[in-house]
Amino acid sequence: MQEMILKTLVLQNFKGIENLTIDFKNDTQILGANGSGKTSIFDAYSWLLWDKDSNSRKDFDIKPFTENGETKHGLESIVTGHFELDGQPLKLSKTYKEIWTKKRGNVDAVFSGNTTDYFINDVPVKKLEYNQRIETFISEKEFNLLCNPLYFSEILDKKERRAVLLSLIKDVDNNEIFSINKDLKELELDNYTIEEIKAMAKSSAKKTNEELNSLPIRIDELEKSKNDFDFKDLEEQKAETEKAIADIDKAIAKSSESTNVIVQKNNIIQNKLDEMKKIKLKIDEINEDRQLQAIREYNQKYSDFFVNKDK
Repeated sequence: MQEMILKTLVLQNFKGIENLTIDFKNDTQILGANGSGKTSIFDAYSWLLWDKDSNSRKDFDIKPFTENGETKHGLESIVTGHFELDGQPLKLSKTYKEIWTKKRGNVDAVFSGNTTDYFINDVPVKKLEYNQRIETFISEKEFNLLCNPLYFSEILDKKERRAVLLSLIKDVDNNEIFSINKDLKELELDNYTIEEIKAMAKSSAKKTNEELNSLPIRIDELEKSKNDFDFKDLEEQKAETEKAIADIDKAIAKSSESTNVIVQKNNIIQNKLDEMKKIKLKIDEINEDRQLQAIREYNQKYSDFFVNKDK
């Protein structure tokens, strides 16, 4: 980093300061009551380098104003800084001015915006060249950390403050830490940094939240699809189907009753037929016995005839 010394700061029509020149010595103190312009001086210095006020805001009022707080128009706001950079003089200057345009046919000019002119050693330059020149000897963060006592504690967020503090010490190898406190070895992160694990957890939580947030939409869609069915018509169809089933059951029951009657009658007929067969068999047996008896009687008579004849 190069050595940069602010020698003189000149303010013209900047906020509530109409004209002020400060020559800085080895120990320069800026004191005053509230509202006397102390913050405006720091705002001017910060704006000269970074286009921001002392709270790192780009959008802030630069134009001069009256005691009543009303903006003064038509004036140029100029801040100039005389520096010594590694023993060499350097002059930076900015001019903030209004743009007034007179349209054809109009007598009065109309305010149409603001513009900023940049100068290095009184030579007009583009904004990019101006910023690049400053970045060669100091960065915005380095400037604020060195010059703004509230920047670290109030403007930087926790993550940035941590990064700044870690940048002030040398890197410590994990193995060195584990050798001192073996209990910490359980915290090894499988080649992931803490920030990477936090990012993965945050991504997973975000995905879960998105799924939870989508549940009401899915439920609503299902409710709508449910309403697409005509449940009254379905109930009527169900009743008709149940009636048809009942009718079929009745018909089957009647058919079963008729079948039972037929079976019973068939059984009676079959029993009668069986009895008739038995009677016929009995008759046949009787007839057969009679025939045999008749034959025996005939044979006896025939035998008796021949016996008597021989006598």
